Amino acid sequence: MLEQILKSIKRISTGLVTAATLATILYSGTGCNDSTKIIKIYVQPPPPPPTRVYWVAFTHQRNGADLEIYTIGSDGIGGARLTYNSIDDDEPDWSPDTIRIAFTTNRDGNYEVYVMDAYGNTQTNLTNHPADDTGPAWSPNGRIFFTSGRDGNKEAYSMDDDGNNLQRLTYDPADDFDVALSPDGNQMAFVSTRDGDPEVYTADADDGSNTQKLTDNPFDDLSPKYSPDGNEIAFTTNRDGNYEVYVRSSTPGGIEENLTNHPADDTSPDWSPDVRIAFGTNRDGGPGGIYIIHRDGSNLEKLVGWPYWSGNPDWVPQ
Repeated sequence: MLEQILKSIKRISTGLVTAATLATILYSGTGCNDSTKIIKIYVQPPPPPPTRVYWVAFTHQRNGADLEIYTIGSDGIGGARLTYNSIDDDEPDWSPDTIRIAFTTNRDGNYEVYVMDAYGNTQTNLTNHPADDTGPAWSPNGRIFFTSGRDGNKEAYSMDDDGNNLQRLTYDPADDFDVALSPDGNQMAFVSTRDGDPEVYTADADDGSNTQKLTDNPFDDLSPKYSPDGNEIAFTTNRDGNYEVYVRSSTPGGIEENLTNHPADDTSPDWSPDVRIAFGTNRDGGPGGIYIIHRDGSNLEKLVGWPYWSGNPDWVPQ
């Protein structure tokens, strides 16, 4: 009988009994007049699993002037400044192997896509074109997707990580931009104004075919990012009168859920490997900082709240 009691205690202490911290165990007494006795055992619930720390790259407006790229741990500790220029360096995106970061800069007189190592060294111009090239997004297969105005309007392109083998993916008189890649690299999400206002679309990543429209409303839907399992897309929208972070299915149909639901502007979401979302916000009344929230909308916490604007967070992919 003692063995049964110990098993029950073990089930409670390991969280297998999840209803409460108070367990009531009944057992049959031996050699007693009463056939049943009650033991009350107070057990502490198991602690939550520790949250892993990941690196986050982001943009910070240094001293209220130009934009520079920094990294920081997702616990708010550590990190470094990676770029040092008197002009803007923006839109960081980690490579799949976490060794390099692609980013946008206008140091050459127009916006170009550059790449550097994770310490800020060996900064190299990949696009090298007089038109503006922006919004780099690394595919799991190593190619870099980006937006370019080189053919007269904004279209989606991809290239090898050394700038070679350029491929145009979208062909529409409207603007196509804000490209993001699915975790398996087979699909791309992007924003297009082809129906009159910015909406989120998806297409095959290898050639831009099989385009599908995901959002459909008269407001702005921007900055799509795939969840780690590829089943959902987070994006920014102003359909509620201010910019919020929404989450929806990565395929047509389904519910579009307001995740942040705050009167301030919440923008530029990006998923962590453990399904948290970082986003830029001005909810503290300042120019803007970066917060982290869980997928269910819980555990909101501030990551960056420096005196000047910070935004465009990008989680390390693993």
